[in-house]
Amino acid sequence: MWAWILPLLVSSVSAAECTERITPEAFRARVEAVREPVAFADPAAQGQIDGLLVLMERCINGPVRREDIAGLFLARGAWEILAGAESDWHLQLARDHLTWAYAVGSRDAWEPMYGPQVEEVFDEVSSQLLEKGVLDLTFRSVPEVTVLDGEVVREQGRRFVTAGAHLVQWKDETGWHGQIVRLEPEETKSIGGGRASREGGSRGGGREQKNAYKVKWGPQPTGHVNALGRFGADLVRVGHETGAFKGGHLFPGVRAEGQLFVYRALSIRVAGGLGPGASEDRPPAGQEAVLGLGFGQRTETLFWDVTVGGGYKVVASPLTQVQSSAPLFQGVGVPAGVVSGHVASKQNRVDVHASVAQLNPRGDLGLGFEARGRKVLGTGKTAPILGLHAGRFSRPGASLRSDVYRFVVLEGGLSWSY
Repeated sequence: MWAWILPLLVSSVSAAECTERITPEAFRARVEAVREPVAFADPAAQGQIDGLLVLMERCINGPVRREDIAGLFLARGAWEILAGAESDWHLQLARDHLTWAYAVGSRDAWEPMYGPQVEEVFDEVSSQLLEKGVLDLTFRSVPEVTVLDGEVVREQGRRFVTAGAHLVQWKDETGWHGQIVRLEPEETKSIGGGRASREGGSRGGGREQKNAYKVKWGPQPTGHVNALGRFGADLVRVGHETGAFKGGHLFPGVRAEGQLFVYRALSIRVAGGLGPGASEDRPPAGQEAVLGLGFGQRTETLFWDVTVGGGYKVVASPLTQVQSSAPLFQGVGVPAGVVSGHVASKQNRVDVHASVAQLNPRGDLGLGFEARGRKVLGTGKTAPILGLHAGRFSRPGASLRSDVYRFVVLEGGLSWSY
C-alpha cells in the first residue's frame, strides 16, 4: 500500500542533506510542468514525480501550498493508471495516491488534463467516507512556525486528520524542515519528539507524559445529516367512553436527522420532525424529537448499528366529545423510549424502530413500530435521497377502547456525509 516509500528510502541520504533547495513557487512550477508528461504516460514522468516527492519532504524553503501537495499525489496516481496499471498492486497504488489527493485538496484537486479514465477512479475514491487518525504535533523546542498540508498550525498537540499521507513542515533556527507522514486508520503518530517515550524526558513534565499514553483517542467524528420533505397519509381509529372514530387524512411535514460517530464504534443519533398539529377533525402527525446512543460497525460495503435512546412525541389525547360523529382531537406531548436498528449497504439504507411512550399519569403506555427504507441517489458528499416510511402507534386496550394510528410517508431531500 505504501509502495512509493521505496524511492524515499533509496534517496534518504541525499535527501537529508538536500543537494538542492528551492522556493515553494519554484516547486509549484515543477509540479505544474509534470502534468503533461503524466497525461501522455511518458515513462520518464514516474522518476520526475518520485524526485518531487523527495524534494517536497526535505528541500523546500517555505510552506508548500495545499494545492501543490494534492496535485503531486494526483499526478502519481494518474501516471499509474495511464501507464497501464499492470497489476492489482499498481491499481491499488494509484487509488491510494488519488485518495490522498482528494483528502488533502478535496474535489478541487482534480485536473481535467488526465482524462476520463483517471477521473472515473478519482470519482470513486472521492465518494468514500474517509477514515481518520490522530496526528500529534508536539515539538520539544517550539518552532517559529508549523505547517500541516499547507496550513499554518497555531497550537501544538493532537489533531484529527484523514488517514493517508500528509506533509508536515516546520521552521526553527536552522531553517525549514519537512516530513511526509503516512497514517493508518485510527492510528496515532507523534511528530516533533515532544512525546518521545515513556522513559525519556517529555516537554511539560512526567504527568503530561503519563496522560499522553493513558488516553487512547478514536478517529475524528464522522457521520451524515439528512434534510427531508415529507408527504404522507394516516389511518386513525380512536375509541373512548364518549364514542369512536375511524378515518384518514393526508398531511405534509419536514424532518431533519443526524448521526455522529464520536469514538470508534460509538455514535450519537438525533432526529426531529415537524408536521400539522391536532385540530377538531384530525390528530397531530410527524411531531417528534429523538436522541440516542448507538453502537455499530462500518466497512467499505456495509454499515450497521443499534441505538437506544429517548424521545418526545406529540400524540392524540383521549377523545373528549363527539360532534356529529366527528371527534375533537387534542395533541399532547409525551416522553418515549426508543430502540432502533440501522443497516446500510452502499446507497441503500433500512431502519427499524420500536418505541414506548407513557401517555398519562395513570401509566397507560403507547407502543410504536416503524420501518424505513432509503435510497441515496449519488456517491458524492451531498446527494439526493428518497425514502418510504411506514409505522403504527397504538394505545393497548379493549378493541372498542384502543387507539390506533397508522401512517405511510414518502420522503425526499438531501443527505450530506462528512
